[in-house]
Amino acid sequence: MFTQKIQPLLCNLSTSAIGSRIGVSRGYAGRIRDGYVPHPRHWQVLAELVGVSADGLRETTGSRFPPVRTRKRLRISTPS
Repeated sequence: MFTQKIQPLLCNLSTSAIGSRIGVSRGYAGRIRDGYVPHPRHWQVLAELVGVSADGLRETTGSRFPPVRTRKRLRISTPS
């Protein structure tokens, strides 16, 4: 979804516009503009920035964002 609908429209925006909108550096924003796929938490804001509706995101993925896997935290117990 991101690479098909949002990514092609980002090339028309400045790195400053992208970076300030999602709260990342201009360097990282430049990577996104050049084709790097950012974390899914940024997709909705970037879609709004380029004028793609959130409905378009839901149609393709079944929800707003693809599932994000999280790691379980290890608990390290210290001997008492």
